[in-house]
Amino acid sequence: MKQQKSQIAKEQTPFATNEDKIELDIRNMEYAEMSLLIENLEKRNQDLENQIERFLSKDTKFENTESRLKEANDIIQTLKDENDRIQAKYKSFKDLDDRLKDSNDLIQSLTEENERILRVLEVPEEKTKKMVTSLQKKLIEEVKQKDRLLQMCDKYKAAYQKLQITNQTQEERLSKVAGMKMKDNNPSIADLNAITEKTGESDDICVKQILSALMMMYDTSKSKITSNKRDMAKLLGYPEDCFDKPNAGGKEVHDPVLKTLKDLIQVSVTRQSVAITKNIKEFPEIKTILQVGGKNGDAFITECLQLCFYMCTQDPPVVLDFSCKSGDAFNKDKFTPFTKSGAIVDYMVWPVMYLSDNGAIMSKGIAQGK
Repeated sequence: MKQQKSQIAKEQTPFATNEDKIELDIRNMEYAEMSLLIENLEKRNQDLENQIERFLSKDTKFENTESRLKEANDIIQTLKDENDRIQAKYKSFKDLDDRLKDSNDLIQSLTEENERILRVLEVPEEKTKKMVTSLQKKLIEEVKQKDRLLQMCDKYKAAYQKLQITNQTQEERLSKVAGMKMKDNNPSIADLNAITEKTGESDDICVKQILSALMMMYDTSKSKITSNKRDMAKLLGYPEDCFDKPNAGGKEVHDPVLKTLKDLIQVSVTRQSVAITKNIKEFPEIKTILQVGGKNGDAFITECLQLCFYMCTQDPPVVLDFSCKSGDAFNKDKFTPFTKSGAIVDYMVWPVMYLSDNGAIMSKGIAQGK
């Protein structure tokens, strides 16, 4: 701009022409306009710089606002999670409260039912004591009877085993003597060992028939006693399986009525066995034994049936295990050999007796080995 002014000053000489003056005026006007334009541009530039500074200041505020907004969003999310957790906890407490109400209702219902049963079964105290005393005496007598029956059972088994051994020995001797005599008279006749084998086979059939009869008597007794127990429980409003619970009459059982009923079932064995013995003796399997054995067969069936009834009325019931089959491994802890021993069971003669279901062995069984 200074150079332009100097140039214009040089041109303003006395010798300038009119054209030069006009041109000078034009240049002066252009200069003035240019100066004004420059001033406006500088002012505009300053305004723009001021705006930039303001925008930069606002951008910092925006960044701070964005940071605070992010923190606020994080707090909101945390509050939402906490609210969800509280809602879940509230639902859990509500479910627990509903279950507690249901339990209280059930307790109230059971309490009322128990009171009703106690009122129905209420018996004068003196009468109850007399009844318990009488039942205890009968129970003692039945226990003695049980011991006698067990002794008789062991005696019968021992006698039966002894007779079988004697019978087999005599048959073998008879077969040998007869064979020798027949060979002496006629050497072409074969030895009579085949006869002995057939006789042994008939003994096996006899043992199996007796065992089958015993199993039938045991199953019949068990079914009858179980049916009587369920009918009695149903009549008194007790669960059908109340008699199946172990340790009846123990310290943990507090229902005197249930204990009295169980004692009554035990002392009623004789009366029940007499009624059922007549029906059982009409079965074909039993009739065969009675016809062949006569009085001894009748006594054997009667004693076995009484023994089965007594075992089924014990608390818990005594168990006869008929599961042993031909071909099973011979378990000497459970069975005593009959006339032959061996690693394999040929046939079972007498079942194992257990004190209870899955209980200890009360008496070993008898089996023929091979």
